Amino acid sequence: MTGALHDEAGLSMIEMLVTMLIMGVVIASITGLFVSGIRAEVQMNERFQAQVNARTAMDKLRRDVHCAEGATVTETPASSTSSVVLQNTCVDTARANVTWCTQASANGFALHRAVAGACSAASAMHADHLTTWDVFEYVPPSDQSLARLRVDLPVQLESMQVPYRLCDQIALRNAWRNAATATGTLTACP
Repeated sequence: MTGALHDEAGLSMIEMLVTMLIMGVVIASITGLFVSGIRAEVQMNERFQAQVNARTAMDKLRRDVHCAEGATVTETPASSTSSVVLQNTCVDTARANVTWCTQASANGFALHRAVAGACSAASAMHADHLTTWDVFEYVPPSDQSLARLRVDLPVQLESMQVPYRLCDQIALRNAWRNAATATGTLTACP
């Protein structure tokens, strides 16, 4: 029995190093797959969250516009901002002016909302990652139609190849029709 134990040879140092090298390559490739999968999941969650925020902002903006009696759009190309002041909008149980505006952010542009005050980057942010600041277009009422506000929210993160775009033409349901105003046209949503 002792003779059989003496005849067994172990692994040489070279065999051990080759085995460890092969195992290292296999483990590194498996780790790379896990890391790329985790990175893809994080990017997908960021895109999804940006899209959800844009849809939620559009819904809230749509409710404000439907309830408004009038609107004033202001564009300031020098500072890359635009805003729309919705007059006499339903806010909870009261009526107040609501202002929506775009402001520069670390991720492009952001959409903010302020009640009964000026809109700024300090106001409540509702959407981020917008690719442009010019998102509002207004057509005053005529004797043929109510006033309308076109809102175009293009959202794009670095990981997105094509921007996610929300566009809607919203009627100010509480606005008065005005026979003296000529009918305007809004740019069609893509």
